[in-house]
Amino acid sequence: IRRLWTAYSQLASADVCFQDLERELADLPGPYAASRGGLLLLASVDTTAVGCVGFTAFTQGVAELRRLYVDPEHRKRHVGTLLVNAALDGARMAGYQHIILHTLALMTRAQSLYLREDFVSIPPYSADLPSDIRCFTKPLQPGARPWQPESLALSPHDKAEACCRCPTKSPQ
Repeated sequence: IRRLWTAYSQLASADVCFQDLERELADLPGPYAASRGGLLLLASVDTTAVGCVGFTAFTQGVAELRRLYVDPEHRKRHVGTLLVNAALDGARMAGYQHIILHTLALMTRAQSLYLREDFVSIPPYSADLPSDIRCFTKPLQPGARPWQPESLALSPHDKAEACCRCPTKSPQ
């Protein structure tokens, strides 16, 4: 996971401070632990890790998909799609109603994957998010009510982590 996440941060060619990568690496599994409502998945070919994705609890009934990365030489082999679908299944089994995510605007392949998997574009979770971020959501349960960012009340965990990873305004 550490190798993949480090490659992800270099690929982004952007300041990933807002994603709080260093702290997440130091605290693994951290919020990705099942006991905290998360999941971390690794794809491998033979014995080599080639991709990863995870989700964390964002707030009541909402998971956040995070850290999707596939080694460049394994792209176009549907590894990303398999990882995303496995994470969606895990979030459903954990009882989440919706999953949300944000990605850098320059990650157009990831955005295409999300749209193919029936995610829909939504406004940023917060007016404080950088302009180069794109946000998406997908309902996970049949009959789930449509989710809108303004209906989201941040959990205490999210408020504590609102540093440069995902700046947020306090709920009103």
